[in-house]
Amino acid sequence: MASQTENLNEQIKAEASSLGFVLCGFSEAHRSIRYDRYLRWLEEGCHAGMGYMARPEAILKREHPAHLLEDCQTVISLAMAYAPIKPNRAEAERRPKGRIAVYAAYPDYHDLMRKALAELAAKLTSLSRSEAFVAVDTSPILEKSFGHQAGLGWVGRNSLVINPKYGSWLFLGEVLTTARFESDSKPMPDGCRDCRRCVMACPTRAIRADRSIDARRCLSYLTIEHRGSIPEAFREMMGDRIFGCDTCQTACPYNRAVEGLPSPAMSSQVIGPFPDLIESLRLTEGQFKERYAGTAVLRAGYAGWRRNVAIALGNSGQDENVPVLEEVLSENQDHVVREAVLWALKHLGR
Repeated sequence: MASQTENLNEQIKAEASSLGFVLCGFSEAHRSIRYDRYLRWLEEGCHAGMGYMARPEAILKREHPAHLLEDCQTVISLAMAYAPIKPNRAEAERRPKGRIAVYAAYPDYHDLMRKALAELAAKLTSLSRSEAFVAVDTSPILEKSFGHQAGLGWVGRNSLVINPKYGSWLFLGEVLTTARFESDSKPMPDGCRDCRRCVMACPTRAIRADRSIDARRCLSYLTIEHRGSIPEAFREMMGDRIFGCDTCQTACPYNRAVEGLPSPAMSSQVIGPFPDLIESLRLTEGQFKERYAGTAVLRAGYAGWRRNVAIALGNSGQDENVPVLEEVLSENQDHVVREAVLWALKHLGR
């Protein structure tokens, strides 16, 4: 006969599935096994300009889930899956196109995940006399560590949780609870073994030996979180990337043969993943906010977006892009955008 805890496990898993989560696992709340590695990462400055990662209160909270929820007993780790996008080459060759990270073509996962996690937490508290706290990747929790402990996958060399069925095309979230669950799965063994494809594919060599990322060199950080000028050494390496980078994912063998279906909320894109660069540079701030409302693209900010687009136009090698760059240069522009435009014009031989 199944115990009361086992029954609760199954009820929570069933509810999680109905809410669109493709993976659900349980682990005991404990000091994160990757916490010391996280401290070294901070000490070495790998968080770049993400000062919020190094705030004393955030550092403390990431040590143990109990700093987020008093008397936390269990971390329920969950994942939604999204599908990679294949470019339409015929369309891409007509005019210069930019490339945004796959996840950003879908609705902003933070909103979707929070809503689904809150519903799951409500179900949990109705089934057990417990308290709950929901977390997404903006919360101070080392979620990949707990995802590994809960059996969702292993932490790959690209620093992402990789699942044999879904690859690393996953959004992670957690429900912390004061209820005690028995873990019904073991941490997955390392599936990367001696594979180093992601390490070799990374254009800026941002992947470290300890399976962490040096944000100072990461194109995802530089095109999204970074607010100043992008270091000149990395601009050519950006290629056509204007928001994020998927190279360490597309290089992964597990991501080339994904068997699992995406979560229902992530089954269709809301924006095109290959925006027209000329049109993108000409967007007013209002048009930019309207076009990308409800997506993660807004995270880059208007100036960051134009900076990235200008660099991509410079990397295109196409002289027909010069007029739009000169047009933007004639405006009363943000100095970061102007500097990127000047670089692009120089790169195009002007």
